[in-house]
Amino acid sequence: LYVADVGQASREEIDVVTAGGNYGWPMAEGTLGGCAGCIPPVFEYDHTVGQAIIGGVFVGAIYPAFLRGKYIFGDQVSSWIRYLEFSANDTLLGTLQNLASSVEGHVHFATGPDGATYYAAINTGRIYRINPPPASFFTMPPCRAADTRDPDGISGGPALSANTIRSFPVTSLCGIPSDATAVVINLAVFQPTQGGDLRAYPAGTTPPLASSINFRPGIIRANNATIPLGSGGQISVQCDMPSGGTHFFFDVYGYYR
Repeated sequence: LYVADVGQASREEIDVVTAGGNYGWPMAEGTLGGCAGCIPPVFEYDHTVGQAIIGGVFVGAIYPAFLRGKYIFGDQVSSWIRYLEFSANDTLLGTLQNLASSVEGHVHFATGPDGATYYAAINTGRIYRINPPPASFFTMPPCRAADTRDPDGISGGPALSANTIRSFPVTSLCGIPSDATAVVINLAVFQPTQGGDLRAYPAGTTPPLASSINFRPGIIRANNATIPLGSGGQISVQCDMPSGGTHFFFDVYGYYR
């Protein structure tokens, strides 16, 4: 858990929260002052850089590689949005990088169900989406990336069970490069035992409210979808059924990068 902590007179800081941690207030402001056992911030800046820090989210898979996985945050007084990179053990890597300036009173950041980063602007009463740069689309001959009718395996069986989530690798299969950000697929269900729906979405994110395909028992049905790739270049599929299960497969016929 990363927390952006607005300072009093001299410092703005980012803290990594641990249960029961002592972050020094009011004995310390950033690394100024201090106390025995206080946990220092992972990042701080003085008031020549900004005066009211606004945190902050980690950027998702729909963004280009230079920004993916970085921590985006802003300063409300200085009207900028910038980003930092941290290691898996919360160590700062590199320096503060610029993303946007002249921002309209941002007071909150959040990740939307589409994987994009949004911020709320108090000056205008609006919600803004930080759009990724336009991506290039590459077509390819249809290639089957997963089929649960195949023998059990990471891209094969067993069938999807009711009310479960399963992740399927996509990148490095079918010639899809590791820096692909989304794929265009044809997905299908094969003879489900009950009616229901499937929701396909980037692995490691929250399932969307909207389904990718709906079905009734005993049919074969297909649909098209564009799915951003999540952690490990995978997509996840949630099977919404009252009981039973269904076979499922998908073919990739294009990708974005």
